[in-house]
Amino acid sequence: MPTSTQKSMQTSSSIRAVAGVAAVACALAVPYLADTFTVLAMTVYVVMAILALSLAFVWGHGGILCFGQSAFFGLGAYGYAIASLNLGPGVGAIVIGIGVATLAALLLGYFMFYGGISDVYLGVITLAVTLILFNGMNSTSGDAYRIGAAPLGGFNGIPSIPALLLPGFDEPLSPEAMFKLAALVLVFVYFGLWLLQRSRFGRIVAAVRENEQRALLLGYHVNRFKLATFAIGGGIAGLAGVLYANWGAFVSPGVFGMSQSAQIIIWVLVGGRGTLIGPVIACIGLQWLVAALGTQQVVDTGLVLGAILTLFVLAIPRHCADGGGCLPTHRRTPHGPRHRGRVASPEGRHMNDILLETRGLGVSFGGVHAVRDVNFALARGEVRCLIGPNGAGKSTFFRMLSGQLAPTRGEITFDGVRLDRLDTWEVARLGIGIKTQVPSVFEGLSVRENLALAAARRPGAHGRRDIAAIVDETLAMTELAAFAEVATNTLAHGHRQWVELGIILASRPTLVLLDEPAAGMTFREVRRTAELVGAINAHSTIVVVEHDMAFIGLIAQRVTVFNQGSILAEGTFEEITAHPEVRAAYLGQHGGRHA
Repeated sequence: MPTSTQKSMQTSSSIRAVAGVAAVACALAVPYLADTFTVLAMTVYVVMAILALSLAFVWGHGGILCFGQSAFFGLGAYGYAIASLNLGPGVGAIVIGIGVATLAALLLGYFMFYGGISDVYLGVITLAVTLILFNGMNSTSGDAYRIGAAPLGGFNGIPSIPALLLPGFDEPLSPEAMFKLAALVLVFVYFGLWLLQRSRFGRIVAAVRENEQRALLLGYHVNRFKLATFAIGGGIAGLAGVLYANWGAFVSPGVFGMSQSAQIIIWVLVGGRGTLIGPVIACIGLQWLVAALGTQQVVDTGLVLGAILTLFVLAIPRHCADGGGCLPTHRRTPHGPRHRGRVASPEGRHMNDILLETRGLGVSFGGVHAVRDVNFALARGEVRCLIGPNGAGKSTFFRMLSGQLAPTRGEITFDGVRLDRLDTWEVARLGIGIKTQVPSVFEGLSVRENLALAAARRPGAHGRRDIAAIVDETLAMTELAAFAEVATNTLAHGHRQWVELGIILASRPTLVLLDEPAAGMTFREVRRTAELVGAINAHSTIVVVEHDMAFIGLIAQRVTVFNQGSILAEGTFEEITAHPEVRAAYLGQHGGRHA
């Protein structure tokens, strides 16, 4: 029997199918119901809606704020214009126009994403590129500036662009036919993006948007997905530029202008980030409003647009405007523990088989040695706990093991492979998973979506059935089934900790690094977390950083004590709690639950 979520998805799909048929019907009917001037105006509205969709995907779904979407729009328009004047106004010119925009997006995106450019500077760079194109094309006046038969024309632009001639047609497209084509392309792009968002690629892109670091820690090559998203958006913007050049038979540097760039941002903001239909409606509605206001002298058009933008930004809750919906928050107290006692060494494990080893490992920040000369060996199947005072280097040690921080000296070997030269996502793909000190989950996604992204990384998981089975199993183990469809950012702290532990369970890495998994939990939640650690240890070796000595007593097989960046002592839980130097440096004379 389908669940309520599946029924909702089926209803949503039916609504979209009906809307698609209605949109196509309108596209076919409008030319017969409106005069030529109205058809021309509506054509440009539809073309700009395609442009709005390009940013809705890049920014709304991918989380990449691009102030230069008009750059790819303009390159598509210029690329088509130049190609059509040299090669003729056929399919080849369309491909060249889209190809130029896509290639530009690929080159710019590669420079930004693989160059480690932060989000703030990314917006600045894309805006700067747009302004460079605007000023560059304005300075191309004169006969010297031409590409083959196509004069660039400077600020006057390229006039008399040949009308599009499609295969099977003897004559160029009429205004009415051009509207039908643009409307059909809009419908195709909309549903294409809708399907892409729900594909595996789209789900990973959404995960990268929500938490790039967690995606890396699961082994996803984040830069590839960001670059692909940026290039798809650039190609769609270029397609809109091709249609725009056909619509007006003219293109000028104005397509790169600041006003054009700002309008695209406004359409997406007003329509709602995270949606596709919203920016389309906002684009068409605001263009109609601007055209209507342009016929009067009483109210300034820019003032009205500014007021609308301010209203939507300030008056609508962020999570609703972003298209996430106003999700209900419902919580329940987890059940008590089913068993108690320390996690036992799994039978049949080769505890003398060294899985992880560091030799002379250290890292310095300026003149400060955060970790120094750490020689650490971990047996396969072991549960090792790391303790020590704040600032002892435990979390820094974890960051080096997971590839988030490059060591200054020494080496790390995992299952015979050197880790200290690898990126974070490469370390994760070798079979190392980490639960961070502060819960690192995909905030805007549901619990089920979080676990599905992790399950897809499990060795041997093939297809949706395998992933769904892993997710259901993990939900049962973590007692999160009641929250499966709830956005993770609405959960209580303890449940968020369990979601991250569930991510580890679902991905099933060979080595699991847990950084303070019991922090901020109630006694009952601590007991349940100890059970989850035992479940993880059934198939994974575990290293735990923790301050809660009661929790360590439940799970530890061996304990390593860090102090001032180096190892002070190692031994069983009983040996460590009785160690005089450890008691003096960390536990105090009487120990305690939280040391």
